[in-house]
Amino acid sequence: MATLLFPDHLPLNGGTLIHINTRREIQRFADNVAFGITVEGETARILPIHYLDHIRRFFWREDCIRLVLQFYAKIIIPSDLEENLQLVLAYMDEVFKCFVAEFPPYSELLPTSRSKTFDNYLKIEFWVGRHEPTHVRDYRRSNERNLDRSDITECDWEAYEARLGPIWSGTRTRYQFQDSVWKVQTAELLLKEMKRVYDPVFVRDPDFGYTFQEHGDDMDGST
Repeated sequence: MATLLFPDHLPLNGGTLIHINTRREIQRFADNVAFGITVEGETARILPIHYLDHIRRFFWREDCIRLVLQFYAKIIIPSDLEENLQLVLAYMDEVFKCFVAEFPPYSELLPTSRSKTFDNYLKIEFWVGRHEPTHVRDYRRSNERNLDRSDITECDWEAYEARLGPIWSGTRTRYQFQDSVWKVQTAELLLKEMKRVYDPVFVRDPDFGYTFQEHGDDMDGST
C-alpha cells in the first residue's frame, strides 16, 4: 500500500518541507480527455481526466498543510502536530512522485490508465481517513473490508467531500486561498481541522518504529 512511503522521521530540517513543489499546478486541455501537471513551470506528466478531481483535492491538502506550517509562529501549532504535518507532507510528495512515474508518455496514454500507488492512496483516504501506518493497520484489524481488493471507482466522492466539510475539502474556496490578508485567518481555521484529523501522540511500536494515537476528547493539541 501507499503507506510504505510514509517516513518514520523528517527527511528535511525544520520548516523547509513547506517549500516542496510549491509551484505544482494543473493544466486543462480543450479535449477534456487528459490534463497536465506542471512542476516549477515544466510539464511533469499528462494524465487521464478521471484523476482530475482527485488531484485537485490532493494539491489542496498539500497547500493547506503548507499554509498552516508557514504561519506556525502566528497561530501556535503544537510541536507534535507540526512534526506530523511535515511527515504527512513528505509522504504526499513521495506519493506524487510515484504517481507521475507510473504513467507512460502521452503518446502511449490510455483513457483508462491508472496508477496503483495513487489508487492505494485514494483507498486509504476514503476508507481510513489517515495515512499513518498504524492507523491503516488498525483499520485492517477492525474492519472486514479488504483495502487492497476494494474498487476505487465505487467510492462515493461527493459523500466524502460532505464528510470533510467545505473548508477541509476545498469546495468552499474552489481549491484556492483568498486574498493574502485573510491567509492567517484561513490558517487558523485549517489548524482546527488538522488538530481533529492529524493531532498525534508519539509512542514506540516494535512493528513500525513509531505510531500515532488519537488524543481522544483532548483536541487542543496538548500532550
